[in-house]
Amino acid sequence: MCKRIDPVTRSLVSRPQGGDVLVSRSRQVIDVDPGVEALYPVVSNYLVQIQNDEVGSWDNNTNCTQTYKQEYTTALKVTNGTGVSSALDLPATFEGLTISTKHSQKTFRSTETTTSKTETTEIEVPRRSERFFYQRQYVLRSDVYFILDRYDRLWIIGHPGGFHILRARCDVVINSDDNITTRTELKRETKIRVNAACVPDFGEDLEIRSVNNCSEHVRDALRAMGVPVDY
Repeated sequence: MCKRIDPVTRSLVSRPQGGDVLVSRSRQVIDVDPGVEALYPVVSNYLVQIQNDEVGSWDNNTNCTQTYKQEYTTALKVTNGTGVSSALDLPATFEGLTISTKHSQKTFRSTETTTSKTETTEIEVPRRSERFFYQRQYVLRSDVYFILDRYDRLWIIGHPGGFHILRARCDVVINSDDNITTRTELKRETKIRVNAACVPDFGEDLEIRSVNNCSEHVRDALRAMGVPVDY
């Protein structure tokens, strides 16, 4: 039986079939007025796409094999919503997270999420040939809503009108330690099957309380994260 090749290794960009896929959900705690009020941010992480980022390429026109050194750095970068990310320690929600596709699994390490590291690899390029070196990137988005705990009674914080849940968003790129070397340049885009996570329900059926009816302590905490509370 022939081993099936993971299409991610042959594509520049791979997107989940059917759109972004929920891969994790967690709840955190922010004490805004100890003993009186707390916020419970609920963070839902979605995989948007997997992409192979070209870090280096070589064209060996000689009659001998050439060896080249290439550095690459692993790290998580927040590209949107840095205020929310800092308040929630968002990178920590990705450490240990496993993303499963039809052909492979990826579990993020601390050096890919909460810290970073730089690695050096050697690439051998045979005579009269080309090589392309790619680092695997994971593009994700984090949707956040907020549960208010006031004297042990719970609400979901809503927009000023009170009819819709107030949400924040962060966009994240993880430069992983996965890499590939190819003979030809990657160009195509593909669709892949990604397994959705089974996640807990953190109070999505709670009564919505308009942010206008929240205390100034709560509103200030949300403002500090860059969440729009003033309309």
